Parts: sequence; structure tokens; C-alpha cells
Amino acid sequence: LLFRITGPSVQAGLYLNMTLSLASAYLVYRIARTLSGRLAGLIALVAAAFWPSQILYGAILASEPSFTCLLLLCVRLFIYLFRYPAKTSTIEGSVFLCVTLGALLALANGVRPLSSVLLIAVILCFIPCVVHFNKNEKMLNGRFTRAACQGWFRAALVLVIFLICNHFIGKAISSNIAYELPGSTASFGFNLMVGVNTESNGAWNQEDADFFAEQFARTNSAKEAQEASLEVALRRIAANPVGVIRLGIQKYALLWGNDDYGAYWTTLFLSQQGALTPALEGFIARISALNNYLYLAALFFSAVCAAQLLRQKTVSPAQALILLFVGTAALHMLLESQNRYHYFMLQIFIILSSLGVAGLVSRSEKPAA
Repeated sequence: LLFRITGPSVQAGLYLNMTLSLASAYLVYRIARTLSGRLAGLIALVAAAFWPSQILYGAILASEPSFTCLLLLCVRLFIYLFRYPAKTSTIEGSVFLCVTLGALLALANGVRPLSSVLLIAVILCFIPCVVHFNKNEKMLNGRFTRAACQGWFRAALVLVIFLICNHFIGKAISSNIAYELPGSTASFGFNLMVGVNTESNGAWNQEDADFFAEQFARTNSAKEAQEASLEVALRRIAANPVGVIRLGIQKYALLWGNDDYGAYWTTLFLSQQGALTPALEGFIARISALNNYLYLAALFFSAVCAAQLLRQKTVSPAQALILLFVGTAALHMLLESQNRYHYFMLQIFIILSSLGVAGLVSRSEKPAA
């Protein structure tokens, strides 16, 4: 849509990503403040606005900023629905917001398919919760009203809208690229084939890319190329299951072990463009070292937050963020993985760590019994 106005422009895309990153920082602030108050919101806002690796990565035109902004918008809407259902005032208002959430999750899924992990987390958190509305109209002799007050109703509604919108978004993409997209059961074939390639450490490699390209050229079908890749992946798993398990552990370390992706990609492209001076390379290295200390602190306080959530007896919307991490980690232990794939999770770590810090401060301020 942007390029229809500006033409195909890297600069326009970078400015759009910068705008989306600013919007993401605001959403991180609002989410943290809603969950834990002003202190958590301010901590999250400062961290999101000045996180070094994401600033460095902002010089690269990629899909992560748009996906992250959409995902955070979904999280914000989910928390609003979860924490403040009475503010919707009516059942119709709640239904409208559930429909909006399902549509936004599908839109994010059109950018990167990982929004389906958040969808599962949302459903799991919605199911046990009962809603009490300010106004309960008698609709269909009260049956609709009683159903709409149950968590499973909202979970089912979000899921149905997601599936419907995801179908039409897929059709729109197919129309634009003039190729039919593979179905959901086959669409991960290439990523799984790459992810279980022990020789390439589960990362992108030319051999697997050439295989997929050959299958696509032979069949002129993305579905058949993905299915052929899936067959190769299953043969690799059957031939070396222990090696695949060990590789999954290695990929876990690759994905979460550091936060160097911003420095790596910026240094790489500056070098390719002949713009990397020794002084600039040294500066990026120093920023990267500082960034990893911040990353370690965020992981630590996220773990503190997780421990605090585990002690709660009731379901909290913040638990959906923990489930998002668990699902993402589990997927990438099988699928193709790179360090930059945790880009969107940094915002989640920032939210969780701000909640952890705010929780510790709150406990320290409580008077002794």
C-alpha cells in the first residue's frame, strides 16, 4: 500500500518501519502499564525506545517491525478484553472486539505465521474465564447471553474469525503473486526440512534452497514443492532422531543465546556497501556488548516475572506472553532458526521484565507484618 503511493523505495520502507517501531514502543508502554502500573510502563517504554539491537536493525528493510507492531496490537486488545470486559458494556461490544482480535491475528499471520502461537495462547487463557457484563440483553431467550459470558465462547469466536480472515488474506496474496499458496498442513515443509538439516545446523543453506527451487520449477506448484520438502524432512528425522534432538538444543541456544543480530546484519551490509570503517566497526562492537548485558538483564527479570505469575491462583493475561515464548521456542527447535527470529520476542521480554521489576519494588515497599 505504501509503495503504491511512493513507488518501490527502500527509504520509504525504512521510514515506515521506523514509524511502526515507535508505535510498538507506545504499545509496549500501554501493555506494561495496564498489567502492572505506571512504574512498569515507564521501564518498558524506555527499554523499548532505546534497545540497541533493534535500533541497529532499523537500518535494514525487513518484515519484523510490521509483524511486531501488529502482534503487540493483538496483545493490547487481548488484555483489554481479558481485564476489562465490563468496559465493553454490552455483549455486542465484546463480540465486536473478539472479531477485531481474530482479524488482527490473521493480518499478522499474513506477515509472519508466528501469530498462530499467540492465537493458541489467547484461546488457552480465555477458556477458563467467565465474563460479567454491565448489560446482559435477553437474546435468543437468554441462551446467547449465557454462552457469551463463557470464556470458551470468546475463544471460539476469535478462532473462527481468524480462520475466515486467514483464508481470505491467503486468497488475496495468491491473487497478487499469481500462484496458489500451499495449505496450512504443507506450508512449513521447507522450514522443517531446513530445520532438521544437521549438516547446516538447522539454518538456511544453499542445498535445501536449490532442492525447493528445483521442485517448484518442475511442478510449478508451491504446494507440491512444500510436500516434497516435508518428505525429505521426515526422512531426515527417521534416519537420525538423536541428531535432530541434539540439533534442537543447539538451535535453542542459537535463537536465544545472545542479541547480536542487529550488529551482525548491520556490519554485514555496511561491509558489502564499502561503508564499514574500523572506527564504525569498533563502535558497533561496543554497542553490541552493552546490548547483551541489557538482554541478560531482561531475561533475568522475565524469569522473575514468570515465577511471580506461577504463584498466582488465577489466570493472568500476562501468562499468554509466557505461552508465546514457550510456543516460539518449541517451534524453532524444529523449524529453521536464526538469531534475528527472536526480534519480536524482545518486546515481550521487555514487558515481562518490567513487570518483574515492578513486582519486586512493590514487595519491597510493603510493610513487614
